[in-house]
Amino acid sequence: MNIGLVTCTKTKLAYVCPARRLYSASTGFQRHWRLAQQYDVRYIVSAKFGLLDPEAMVGPYDQWLGSYSADDQLVWGHAIAADLAALGFGSDDVFYAHVSGWYFKPLAAAFQRKGWVLVHVPY
Repeated sequence: MNIGLVTCTKTKLAYVCPARRLYSASTGFQRHWRLAQQYDVRYIVSAKFGLLDPEAMVGPYDQWLGSYSADDQLVWGHAIAADLAALGFGSDDVFYAHVSGWYFKPLAAAFQRKGWVLVHVPY
């Protein structure tokens, strides 16, 4: 299965709504979300919430992964991988990360440790 992971963005709507809409205030998110429609399944990766179902109701916040320590970034990446594993995804799947370098590095470390395929689609 092909799984798309699209990063959260600083620009957000100002009210609680489904995650896929919250970040739609960003043209970058809109572009990558459209590109991610080609995958079997799509999730949003958020600095604050981790792995987000696109329909999860969330409100605006001001947090980004670059403000985390290197150790906390790695913990975040491993939490994303653990959440995906709990959903039944793993080594038979290909993950496409539509993320910036801040988000890719901890994801790559976690996915490599599990032996999973992660393709970087630069944001």
